[in-house]
Amino acid sequence: MNQVADPLDHWMLPLKSRHTNEALQSSTFLVTQNFISMRMMRKPMSHAKLN
Repeated sequence: MNQVADPLDHWMLPLKSRHTNEALQSSTFLVTQNFISMRMMRKPMSHAKLN
């Protein structure tokens, strides 16, 4: 069991780290997208309140 698990862990570690990096990048991208959409939604609302 251990002899099989060691090479698997050795091969899976770079895949896991790459996956977490992609997940972090996608989450930050989603946060920026949400922030931009929130600002875009907030602008017409503020204009409507002024008018």
